[in-house]
Amino acid sequence: MKREDGSRAEKNMNSDDVSRELISDARNELYLAMRYLFLPLNSLVPKEDRSNYFIATDGSYILYNPVITRQKSMISPVVLNRAYLHTVLHCMFSHPFVRPAGLNEELWDIACDVAVESIIDSLSLKCVMQVMPLQREEAYKKLNDNMTLLDANNVYEYLNSLDRGEQAVWEAAGTFTVDDHKYWYSHNDNENRDNSDDKHDNRDGSNDTDDTGDTGSDDNSDKNSSVQRLTAELCRQMKIRWDKAARQAGSEMEGLIASAGTGMAGIIKVLKPGAVNKQSYRDFLRKFASAKEQMHIDMDAFDYGFYNYGLMMYDNMPLIEELEYREELRIEEFVIVIDTSGSCSGRIVQRFLDETFGVLMTEGIFADRTRLHIIQCDNRIQSDTVINNRNDMARFKDNFEVKGFGGTDFRPAFEYVAGLIASKEINNLQGMLYFTDGHGIYPKARPAYKTAFVFPGEDDARPAVPAWAIKVEL
Repeated sequence: MKREDGSRAEKNMNSDDVSRELISDARNELYLAMRYLFLPLNSLVPKEDRSNYFIATDGSYILYNPVITRQKSMISPVVLNRAYLHTVLHCMFSHPFVRPAGLNEELWDIACDVAVESIIDSLSLKCVMQVMPLQREEAYKKLNDNMTLLDANNVYEYLNSLDRGEQAVWEAAGTFTVDDHKYWYSHNDNENRDNSDDKHDNRDGSNDTDDTGDTGSDDNSDKNSSVQRLTAELCRQMKIRWDKAARQAGSEMEGLIASAGTGMAGIIKVLKPGAVNKQSYRDFLRKFASAKEQMHIDMDAFDYGFYNYGLMMYDNMPLIEELEYREELRIEEFVIVIDTSGSCSGRIVQRFLDETFGVLMTEGIFADRTRLHIIQCDNRIQSDTVINNRNDMARFKDNFEVKGFGGTDFRPAFEYVAGLIASKEINNLQGMLYFTDGHGIYPKARPAYKTAFVFPGEDDARPAVPAWAIKVEL
């Protein structure tokens, strides 16, 4: 009898060693494909944990169930690769360490999983590529229609705005569930939810057993004695540690952001929401423009070959001539709102105007027939100056004076613009730029036009912008 127990223990030990090697192989394969993630990938220590389903993290360890790990590897090594990267991205984005006030844990779990899976799905790397389920594609489409960036805060805000029935559909679907989040929370009242087999069995249809009949549910308390749930103090310590790793990875990725097909821009946008936009403010403004036919010769579309052929064959008779018009990007109706509360100085506002006007003029997207509303607003509308041409713009810059210095409320500007649209003063608004420090009251409803909040720099204390708005840091 003792011999049988010893043989079984030896078999379990060998199989557990295999699981650890599988986890290490996943990390190594990810590193070979994404060397810029060297520090984050090596910041989690593999540790066996039979109490969780498949894989989890507490910020220090990557905790894996050896039985489920072996089962997943038999399906495809890509499954393990994605799961490892999934947990690392959670930590890089501080999902376990920073949570919204009045947190609904189930919705926060879904939001965090959506944020990291959307990035992994965008990576054109063989080690993580897999066929995307139709249900997931539909979910991405619905989310992208309601927000500009699929980060955890935006997705959580969207899910929290749904009625309870719609939230229940998201919770039951498990479309994006990969890892166990039970170590994220300092209390134990979600233990039953985290250890529930039903949710995970429905997701992949597998039974948590191997060829020995082992369910992986053996007592694991000794092996997990060093694993702790994340208290407020642990969250603070972990966030400092992972912020450092994320900054290093972000710096290395910024140098490679132009690489085609890597999907790194998605990670950069979440790590540094303004980083991509700061590098291409000119390209960003061009997104508000629309194509218009302009009456002048389009030499770019002109074919010199046919032109010269006609001159040679038909005695100086050209077969074709230059096009007398061409399509160019133009902004015709646009709104710029300037936050003139006491927290925004005139010098900072002037720099923003100089930068924006410079782009509009030099990039050639300022149309001949333009209606550009420049609105000054603190907690009420202070002024609205309409610019129709370059001369108006030059006069405005020369005579600009900040008006206001009251509190900060973004809603009056949106209400005022809505009135202009209703009165046909504005017929085809192409977008709004709202320059502000971000410390104000945002409107809850999404407007019918593109809106970007432009900030003068980074500010960790700044409230999150609504999910439907674009965030730009100059």
